[in-house]
Amino acid sequence: MVSSRPVPGVLRSCRLAASATALLVATVVATPAAANGRFPAAQLVQLSPDGQTVALRLTFGFALSEDRGQSWRWLCEELLNYGSGSFDPAFTLDATRRLHVGAPDGLARVSSDRCSHDRVPNLEREFVIDLDRSRDGRTVLAITSSGAELARNRVWRSDDGGQTFAPLGAGFGPETLFETVEVARSNVQRVYATAVRNSPRRVLFFRSDDGGATLRESSLDMFGVDDGFIAGVDSTNADVVYVRARLQGSASLDAGAGASPTVLLRSDDGGASFREIARSTGAMNGFALSDDGRTVWYGTTHPDDGLRRSAGGGPFERVNTARITGLRFHDGTLWVAANWVLDSFALARSTDEGRTLEPVLRSFCEIGGVPTCGPSTDVTALCGARWTVYRSSTLACPAASPDAGMDAARPPSMDASAEPPTMMPGCRCAAVALPRAQTGRLLCGALAAFALVGRRRRAQRPAGR
Repeated sequence: MVSSRPVPGVLRSCRLAASATALLVATVVATPAAANGRFPAAQLVQLSPDGQTVALRLTFGFALSEDRGQSWRWLCEELLNYGSGSFDPAFTLDATRRLHVGAPDGLARVSSDRCSHDRVPNLEREFVIDLDRSRDGRTVLAITSSGAELARNRVWRSDDGGQTFAPLGAGFGPETLFETVEVARSNVQRVYATAVRNSPRRVLFFRSDDGGATLRESSLDMFGVDDGFIAGVDSTNADVVYVRARLQGSASLDAGAGASPTVLLRSDDGGASFREIARSTGAMNGFALSDDGRTVWYGTTHPDDGLRRSAGGGPFERVNTARITGLRFHDGTLWVAANWVLDSFALARSTDEGRTLEPVLRSFCEIGGVPTCGPSTDVTALCGARWTVYRSSTLACPAASPDAGMDAARPPSMDASAEPPTMMPGCRCAAVALPRAQTGRLLCGALAAFALVGRRRRAQRPAGR
């Protein structure tokens, strides 16, 4: 995604997703645009500590499943006060399955029954750029990143499951703009963060051994990168940390449409030193670690990459051709978000390390509306009305119930032996049959490219997040 930094006194913009410049529709039928101007797509996937709730961030809100992916409900952007532009918020699920969502002006929370929501009072007007939680969800971290004059950007910590948050340390001024934060699963006092610092520009890595209060910085500039994002921390060894970083000038490299070369760095000594272990052609949107830390996955939406896996420290091999927009590993299952236009699913799961993908959400038309709440709640009054319009216009769903016949209509699993979709002449995209609700529409070129190009927002979090 493309990011810009405003002059002091103005909050920096969100990581703007590179949108398609045009949509080529084979049937010459114009596809309705999303309410915020972006084509509907799946992005980041996370699970609650117990694995019961699956939260999928979309370009138009959140899809939530409370039964491990069997059924889905939708929450609108407006409910959480971040729907004014193309902003992709950080989010996490705590021990009670409550949803925490960062925003340019604070931290919003949605109750576990999805029928009420509130905001954290002392984080109001703070730009919450990233969130993380401990393995059990009882510790929740937020990190702020504002370019506003007199801003103090720092870690905020909750040790009561996200009920209250306290600012840690003296913080940094508006010239230090944090990107990501992560707490080690094996040691909640070990915290890592990344940032960029302006005038002159530097890409920074931070380590804390006191829960986030003291941040010791080092530089990632020696790798020739424009940014750095914590990809994951080994769940058994807090000293093993992964960072993904986009190469400087990658947008101008002659690597083909949608290319955004990204390096994956690994440290075995808590960030004292790093080494490059992989390099992708496209933006590294997905990253996941197995529960024992021995298997690593990454993925991009670029056709040259797909889903790649490294086992036991060996080289990365391509295990699937899916165009990856997000990854998560939890309790023996790899969850895969993908470009639904080209792969015919928005979210799938795998129990064989990514070789075979079982779709759990093919089309957004399978979302069964908003959570069942009282008529006076904002979820019903605000999101319910928007879903009715959105489903019929932007998503062009059929009039029948989206839940009817969903299981019977699921496509077969996608495995690594399957041929990638046929490339259409004159464009780097595929002619594929879309989900049944939209049969007949073939989208090309820029429709696929919107999810490919230059994503600056953090890609994917490690297992258990």
